[in-house]
Amino acid sequence: MGWETRNGRRYFYKTQRDGHQVRKIYVGTGDVGRAAELALECRRERRDLVRSWLREAAQKFAELDAIDAELAVGMAAVLFTQHGVRMDARAARRIHRKQGGVAMGQTVREIRLTPVEQEQWQHLSEQASRGDREAAAALLPFLDAHPQLQNRLGDLSRLALNQWLELVGGRDAVAVRATHAKVVQLVDSLRQDGADPLEELLARRVGLLWLQAHYVDVQLAQATSRTMQEQEFLAKRQRTTDQAYTGAIQTLRDYQDRRATKDRPARKRAAV
Repeated sequence: MGWETRNGRRYFYKTQRDGHQVRKIYVGTGDVGRAAELALECRRERRDLVRSWLREAAQKFAELDAIDAELAVGMAAVLFTQHGVRMDARAARRIHRKQGGVAMGQTVREIRLTPVEQEQWQHLSEQASRGDREAAAALLPFLDAHPQLQNRLGDLSRLALNQWLELVGGRDAVAVRATHAKVVQLVDSLRQDGADPLEELLARRVGLLWLQAHYVDVQLAQATSRTMQEQEFLAKRQRTTDQAYTGAIQTLRDYQDRRATKDRPARKRAAV
């Protein structure tokens, strides 16, 4: 694509792919050629902007997914190991393996494990999150010996919330506070009286996934200013987030039902 000069005159051509061949098509000269050149430059700039947005969005989501993956796999392992509650963490396990551990900065406390212990934790938590009973039996004493592993889940939850609030609200402090208040209100409405730390984490993860869904919904609402590629990217994200949100609510309910069933005999004995 470009200008060609013949006999002192400039002619503008563009290229067009036809199967495996590339053809050169004459557009015009003078003002017509310059208008065509400007149109193609604008199209190229728009295409570059879309690619840049998709690349940055994919990178940002990957960073946030890595945090949520460690949180989800850890919660799924603890839930099954200590309470026998299954949590669907298939997508989280795939991301967790792919990332292989992401530096979280100083906002998350470091786990002081030897390389052997780290490998053991990785293996047992992944297997227990699948519902492996042998891994769960081996993980129970491991968690008792390393309570900081469960403390880290709370840190990851707070880190994920701060990161998503920053993405949703940007530099608008009022928007960040308002959105945070909505998440807190949702989490409070999901918790039952006497909720333990694990139920608190489960309810908070529902709030986190609601926040993700809210962000994607807002972005899709701007569809008129989005290209088809951007819309497809966001629509795919919306589907996966909605599935995770529904699954997180079900896991919370399962855990609450399990706790209620477990506490019922104790209440009956107290009444007698």
